[in-house]
Amino acid sequence: MRIQFKVIGIKLIFISFVIILTGCAEDKALKKRQSQAKVDLAKSLLAQGNLTAGLNELLQAVELDPKNPETQNELALAYREMNIYSHAITHFKKAIELKADILLVSQTVTQKNIHVKNLTNLVELLEAEGIRDQVILICGGARISNELAKELGYDSGFGPGTYAEIVATFAIKELMRRKSLE
Repeated sequence: MRIQFKVIGIKLIFISFVIILTGCAEDKALKKRQSQAKVDLAKSLLAQGNLTAGLNELLQAVELDPKNPETQNELALAYREMNIYSHAITHFKKAIELKADILLVSQTVTQKNIHVKNLTNLVELLEAEGIRDQVILICGGARISNELAKELGYDSGFGPGTYAEIVATFAIKELMRRKSLE
């Protein structure tokens, strides 16, 4: 009788453990989806120039999924746009630490070529922190050309009419090239 209770007890413990793990996995997946939704909303808000609201969404996203390198990268870009460079560097480092191999920067055209200054500032920040060579740095935008991007210190640049597949192809080929050199 005791042996049967032990076996049943062990089975119940095992079943309880599986149920708890399943619940944790579902909760984690839900948090990741919620985080991604907040990142998507933040990108939209930032593109509209609503920096504060975009930053708030990103901060909520990072609370839900702190190990997402995309969220860390977007936070860094938002802080950089707000000229809060110390926070920008912190989040760029975190994105790289979380295995972000590629940083994509989309820059809207601005008056007085401020977009060029912003792009240059990012490269200078990464170089000053000694992390520039750890990532593939790509920028894009309405007035961005590959020549301008390279002149500013980026690995590549993409302008109007460029499809995501072209950018992705470059990024993958460059990543493979760098990995083969290691």
